[in-house]
Amino acid sequence: MKTLVISAFPGSGKSFLVKHNKNCKLLFSDKDNGFLNYEDEFKEYANEIMDIIGKVDFLLISQYPEVLKILHENGIPYIVVAPNNSPYLSSYMRNIIKQQWFGRFYLRKDSNDWMDLLYKNYDIWTSTSHLKSMKPSKIILLEGCEYLSNIINDLEELKALYGIDILND
Repeated sequence: MKTLVISAFPGSGKSFLVKHNKNCKLLFSDKDNGFLNYEDEFKEYANEIMDIIGKVDFLLISQYPEVLKILHENGIPYIVVAPNNSPYLSSYMRNIIKQQWFGRFYLRKDSNDWMDLLYKNYDIWTSTSHLKSMKPSKIILLEGCEYLSNIINDLEELKALYGIDILND
């Protein structure tokens, strides 16, 4: 079985997609929600990801650059999904998309600390240069009203291109 590893921004619909699609698995570390802090935690999370490859069609993971670096160094392809904050959009449209995404965070009742962290870093974490720095095989930008479930057919096609089987030692 080929597995497509999808590193998706918070609020992109990872949990919803897993709940409504039996071919998806959501992998959270014990300390998920943006608070992995130590090199050992990043390595442990990356190892958990590598252990699941070949066992599910889609593996949805958080967007820690440190973890993605480990995956990249191990030759594991992944795609990155984030809100569209492209410089090619007007500032008006970027703000509309940002407001819609923060509405998602609010409705999820995320903690104030997490909301503050997202608010302070949203523009950086969704910038084209930051997303490219994670060295993904592909970047997918979602509009304000889009979720992963809206692009599941595209993800099926990408699985054929970027999906990987169980790693050989």
